Amino acid sequence: MNRSTQRTNRNQSTRAGHQRQVPYDHLLPPGRIRKRTNTRRTRSAHFEKYAEEGNRIIGEIANELGIDDHRQALRITRAVLHALRDRLQPVDSIQFAQGLPMMLKAVYFDGYSLSHAPLKIRRKEDFLEFIRSKDHVSMRDFRTPGEAATCLQAVLFVLSHNMDPQQVEHIKRMLPMPIQELIDAYEDHVLLNTF
Repeated sequence: MNRSTQRTNRNQSTRAGHQRQVPYDHLLPPGRIRKRTNTRRTRSAHFEKYAEEGNRIIGEIANELGIDDHRQALRITRAVLHALRDRLQPVDSIQFAQGLPMMLKAVYFDGYSLSHAPLKIRRKEDFLEFIRSKDHVSMRDFRTPGEAATCLQAVLFVLSHNMDPQQVEHIKRMLPMPIQELIDAYEDHVLLNTF
């Protein structure tokens, strides 16, 4: 059977109500004709699901901080994530981001450059000031270093309940001991108030 005969047979079978063949089906063994599917209809990007999950987590952070403004909670989360991101080695930073919920990955990587060397911040006071500097609203979300500490603690606490807790623990252990102690103090406080 030559190609023109195959094309004619294929066109006739389509007109007769049969399944249309995908190009190059004539190379397949008889009886192995693939169905053409419309991938645009069968695939879904799930953007609504990602947005819903991100909004839920931002809502949990807002509740943990005792604030009603979700935009403020998002700004706080962004400042904390960007401070962590810029403090970590690029490999560790990317590994941490892999575990973040999809919407928070976008927030985390916004404005990120692999070419910048991670900052060497060892003192907790300097790290809290660094978090405050990441607030793009003139530091109004973090009026004092104490508020920045509470926000850091709350964001990591909520993240540890919404992603693999071992990843959050791993990132905490990569930070200098004074910053680790600051984060652990919040978890101890929450545990004491639970019982």
